[in-house]
Amino acid sequence: MIFENLTDAENAYNELKQLLELAQGVQVGVTLILTTLIAKHPDYLQLQLLLTTAVEIFDTEEESSNISEKQRKIARAYVESVQQTPQSNQDIHPLKF
Repeated sequence: MIFENLTDAENAYNELKQLLELAQGVQVGVTLILTTLIAKHPDYLQLQLLLTTAVEIFDTEEESSNISEKQRKIARAYVESVQQTPQSNQDIHPLKF
């Protein structure tokens, strides 16, 4: 990118920073939702198998060719990290983590 002046560069930086903060906030929210659903899923082991199968298929599907190899690795790592959520038979209190 070439900027006409420093103000334009600072504005672009600030816009990018806001987008990154938004993406990070959404990712945290999605993680909270997923880990809660995984922990309380009525068929926890079947869900684990489904997630494993889905990520393996995703890695080999042409449909995922529109993302970079780095993005694919990040997606796999994210799914694998979410799969580490232990099953919970206890009540989940949303404000107590």
